[in-house]
Amino acid sequence: MTVEEYKRHIRDDVSLSIVTPEIPATMNFELMGHILNMIKDILFFGRNHEDAYKHIEEVLEIENYFNVPNVSKDAVMLRMLPITLKDATKDWLESLAPGAITTWDRMKEEFIQQFIPPSKVARLKKNIVKFQQMIGNHCLKLGEDIQK
Repeated sequence: MTVEEYKRHIRDDVSLSIVTPEIPATMNFELMGHILNMIKDILFFGRNHEDAYKHIEEVLEIENYFNVPNVSKDAVMLRMLPITLKDATKDWLESLAPGAITTWDRMKEEFIQQFIPPSKVARLKKNIVKFQQMIGNHCLKLGEDIQK
């Protein structure tokens, strides 16, 4: 890593796996204190009970506060999402190959694939299909009517 790349990594607080779009030098872009406070409230650790889709939606809600001319959504989101990742999720991001993430769409795709893998989706669907509730002495399965 060159000194310039290292300085950029430190300055942007962005993983080397992310290539953030340049922001014109004439733009005074920074994540302000109130935005950072909002981000602090939605940290994502990658735990089983956490919803990766919901996390993406929460980050997008905060991004809606930005309307900076000449600054792309990719530039904003690729700087914001990494700040929300902690522990195992931060480790995952840093484990990606350098330059693996260049767009917000790619980041979302990788994030969802990692934290909501198809096996987890299949397991959740199976649990829904197998759902049963006892009513009196009758075991009611999903979609079944009670016979009176």
